Amino acid sequence: METPQPAEGATYAKKILKEESRIDWSKPAREIDCLIRGLSPVPGAWSEAKGERIKILNCVPASGSGQSGTILDGELTVACGDGAIRATRLHVRASPRWMPANSCAVSHCRPAPRSADMPRYRLTLEYDGGALVGWQRQDNGASVQGILEDAIEKISGARVTVHGAGRTDAGVHAFGQVAHFDLDKDFTGDKLRDALNHFVRPSVAVLDASIAAPDFHARFSATARHYLYRILTRRPPPVLERGKVWHVVHALDAQAMHEAAQALVGHHDFTTFRAAECQAKSPVKTLDKLDVRRAADEIHIAASARSFLHHQVRSMAGSLKLVGEGKWRGARPEGRP
Repeated sequence: METPQPAEGATYAKKILKEESRIDWSKPAREIDCLIRGLSPVPGAWSEAKGERIKILNCVPASGSGQSGTILDGELTVACGDGAIRATRLHVRASPRWMPANSCAVSHCRPAPRSADMPRYRLTLEYDGGALVGWQRQDNGASVQGILEDAIEKISGARVTVHGAGRTDAGVHAFGQVAHFDLDKDFTGDKLRDALNHFVRPSVAVLDASIAAPDFHARFSATARHYLYRILTRRPPPVLERGKVWHVVHALDAQAMHEAAQALVGHHDFTTFRAAECQAKSPVKTLDKLDVRRAADEIHIAASARSFLHHQVRSMAGSLKLVGEGKWRGARPEGRP
């Protein structure tokens, strides 16, 4: 039986008014961080951008300075009265769901312009994604972006944002990922490469570093992206290639898979092969190449396009595996067999 709480001595929290939950960016970063954490998820600390109210549900401390309330980079690092915070999870009033801070729903926010004299550096990367949570910086583990940013801070004393050509998922490896960052310090390419490699190992390696053109952008300057999906078709499990291949214990018909793959090449609506959490504005993409070939005990699926949907490549690979097993006659963009 429940015991009623006596009225005498009871205290009641007052209702938090809308203006009390509005973020005052002139306050110190530590105070703003406490406000955001204390009010998340309801009622939620909020700010405005072009008249639209945006709740900030999570944030992390960040380095940077500028006029209070100024967005310092494309990762939503915001200058506070003292220090800065980086918003990591938002809720936009017009959207029915939570979203990461770099989603298109807040694309009207523009970072502060960088100095015209600040060098922009381009990196070519190789990494083993097996122990990483993916490219994007996250709170639940090590990421490629986070490892690079930590290394840059160690060699320069500055906290920067590293932008990648693509945001690979957890467990995805890379042998030619391109990234860039701006840093108000002068390095030769070789010196920067070697200094970063001292701190980013063992999961990441910088293959090349150079000064890029001021208008170069790793993501928006990319003209194509290439993925290789490897399927090992043998009964014994992989040892040396563990974590690098998809192990399938029976044979697959590579020729049937290749023929079916050609139905996906071209300009299509790829909704069927899109993850539920995909944030792309449109499911329509142009797939330039989707080749399937056998290489000894492996089947290689090579895909090329200017851009892909979230999980598009792995979804196509899964569908083509069914074709190789004879369980499906062919894959169609609209999802019809």
